[in-house]
Amino acid sequence: MKPTPEEAKAALSEISNVIQVMRRSISHRATCSLVDSWGCVWIRGYSFSHFRPEAAGFI
Repeated sequence: MKPTPEEAKAALSEISNVIQVMRRSISHRATCSLVDSWGCVWIRGYSFSHFRPEAAGFI
């Protein structure tokens, strides 16, 4: 069965929307990992300066 031009246009539009959502999801995942890593760096730094205040200026 051959789709009508309107059905084909709707299907291509839906495919385009899915591609955009997937690209956004992938970029958010990468950003989330970066923010999590940066948070771990800050936590380690604050923890180190809390438990070793004499070395706080070094870090």
